[in-house]
Formats: sequence, structure tokens, C-alpha cells
Amino acid sequence: MFIFSSLFGYRAHPKCLNRHKPTAGFHPIVVFDFGLEDNESSTNAELAKFILDLPDLAKRKIYAQTITYNLLAKSGKIPTHNLHELPSKGARSLGQADSDGNPGDSYQNWEVASGLISGADTVVVIAQKYHAGRVEWQGQLFGFHPLLPPGLPSTFSRRDPQFWVRNLFFWLIREIPGRIVLRAKRKF
Repeated sequence: MFIFSSLFGYRAHPKCLNRHKPTAGFHPIVVFDFGLEDNESSTNAELAKFILDLPDLAKRKIYAQTITYNLLAKSGKIPTHNLHELPSKGARSLGQADSDGNPGDSYQNWEVASGLISGADTVVVIAQKYHAGRVEWQGQLFGFHPLLPPGLPSTFSRRDPQFWVRNLFFWLIREIPGRIVLRAKRKF
């Protein structure tokens, strides 16, 4: 159990969203897609709903990957000047690398986010529960102090074209080698 929790767990920061006592300064939110689906039953739709339930959306800068960005933009509940897209550098389907041979969207999206987010080293990360730990570690590699809220969605999209986001078993098979390598690279 220790190995599982050290590789796939994350430490939630209950006050990172200022749910009960809003303050003048809100941490930017960085959102990571989980798979390619955008229908109502997808994990990405759950991520969008999680964000739309946050208080004071008008005061928050949100940086979201393309699928969740589109779902949030369609809602009309977030001012357009506060919603920013983190476009993928290359097409992603069924595990294909981008044109530079880089295999992972989340790492590249941290790279894009680091160029867009100025004046903040602390960010709130919204991702699928089993994805959150890795994106937290990757954010640290880019110099951010990522905070993960409690209650992140833990569902899988059973019909997603990316088979590894269909269930926990496939996710673990894909993630274990990458997490081990990433953990070895961390110097914090």
C-alpha cells in the first residue's frame, strides 16, 4: 500500500480554493484533461463541473487544456479574459508522440503554462485524481508550488479513444514506469 500511495497519492490542500473565506488574491488554476472525450459522462466534463462549482469564478485566472477549456468556455460562466487555453504542441491519439518525439501532454502543458503565468509561483491544480500526483510533480519541475484540492474526480471514461484512461488497471500499467522515472528525477 505504501508503494501505491507514494506513487499515486496526492496530498490535498483543503484551503487552497479559499472556499469559505475568499481573499483578494486567488491562486491561478491549471487544469489538465484526462483523455479525449468531451461528452457529458466523460472525466473531462466532471473536471469542468468541479471548476464551475468553485466560488468567485470571476476573480480566478484559469489555464486549461483544450478539451476542458472548450467545456468551460461553452458554459459562459467564466469571463473570457480569465480563461486561457493550454494548447497541445502536437496531436495526441492512442499514445502517439508529438512532432518532437515528446510523449506526454501534461509535461508540455506545464511548459506552456510557465510561459503564460507570471507573478505566481503557487497554483491550484485540477486533474483526475490518479493523474493529479504526477502533474503536481511535473509542476514542481517547472518551479511551481502546486496545490491540489480535495475531492478531485476519480472516474474513468470507459469509451475514450485513449485506452489507458478507460479504467484504473490500464492507467496503472501506463503510469507506473513513468512515475518511477519522474520520482527518480525529482530533486525536491
